Amino acid sequence: MNKQENSDHTAVEVAEIRKLRQQLANFNPADGTLEVLFNMPDGKIVRVPVTSKVKIRLLSKEIRNYLAEEQLMKQCRED
Repeated sequence: MNKQENSDHTAVEVAEIRKLRQQLANFNPADGTLEVLFNMPDGKIVRVPVTSKVKIRLLSKEIRNYLAEEQLMKQCRED
């Protein structure tokens, strides 16, 4: 992959991350509106509902922070 293709790919990834962060920022937590999925090593999927608004806000904030870090790393690699 040449530098231009890599740069285009990174720009698309950064745009997707921004979109996800914006969606999470606009997320209105209500009881029962979040479910965490875990993919187990044996292939089973375990669904865990998050029922507390406080926990939903905390998880949403952590995910937004993680996405912000990912976005920064991708932008730094692009430069």
